[in-house]
Amino acid sequence: MSLRETLPEEYLQITYGHNKDNRPDLKQFVLSTITNQHGIPLFVKTYSGNALDKKNLIESIQQLRAAVQIPKNVNFIADSTLYTAENIRKLSMISNR
Repeated sequence: MSLRETLPEEYLQITYGHNKDNRPDLKQFVLSTITNQHGIPLFVKTYSGNALDKKNLIESIQQLRAAVQIPKNVNFIADSTLYTAENIRKLSMISNR
């Protein structure tokens, strides 16, 4: 039995995924990073290589808000993966807490 077979699914899996370099032959992992306006990292989390950015962004924001106090008037700036109707709804709910 290999180590991979004994780890629960919630552990990071370095695996094949969709990358922006069109290299489906390479394994990868995802590093979700939230920085402040000066580029200083406030939150970092790793995800499996086949994890969906659209889902991970909201999860990372929720975990950051749970860990530190953030003013309600903070703007989150991200690439296009954040801007889905579902994510905007979830982000609105998170911001109104």
